[in-house]
Amino acid sequence: MKNINLKIAVIIHSKTGNTKSVAERIKEKLVARGHQVQLEEIVASNDEEMELTKIVLTKAPKSTDYDGYVFGAPVRAFSLSPIMKAYLSKIQDFQGRPVYCFLTQHFRFRFLGGDNALKQFELALNDKSARILGTNIVNWKSKKRAQLIEETVDLVKF
Repeated sequence: MKNINLKIAVIIHSKTGNTKSVAERIKEKLVARGHQVQLEEIVASNDEEMELTKIVLTKAPKSTDYDGYVFGAPVRAFSLSPIMKAYLSKIQDFQGRPVYCFLTQHFRFRFLGGDNALKQFELALNDKSARILGTNIVNWKSKKRAQLIEETVDLVKF
C-alpha cells in the first residue's frame, strides 16, 4: 500500500518505554513518507492488573477515522499485554483496514512467550476484522536487538 498522505494511527501500550521507542521510529519513517501519523498510548490506572474485566483504561485512543494502523505492545507473563487485550476488546471493527502489529519482549527467544503473545494479538485483531499485513517481535535481550528493531520499522509499508 503506497498511497500518499494516509492517515495512520500508531497505538501502543508501553510499560517500560521499549515499545514506545520502536513506535517512535515507525512514526518517523511514516511521517518521512508523507503520511499523517498519530502516536497514541493506551493507559490503565491499574497497569499491573492481569484480569481483563478489572482493567480500568484511563486513556483509550479513538480507533476510527484512520486509513491504517500500527499496534505495539509488550509481552507480559508469556502473553499479550492485558492492557492491549482490554483495549482491543472494547474498540470498533476495523472493517478490513490494514494493520501491522509488533511486540517487545524481554527474553531473548520468541518461544518464551512472544510466539504465544503474537497469536493472541493476531486473534484479537482478526476478531475485529483487521487485515493484518505484517507482524514482528523485538526480543530486547537479544544480541540482534538493533536488527530486530530495524526489521520491525521496515515491515510497515504504508
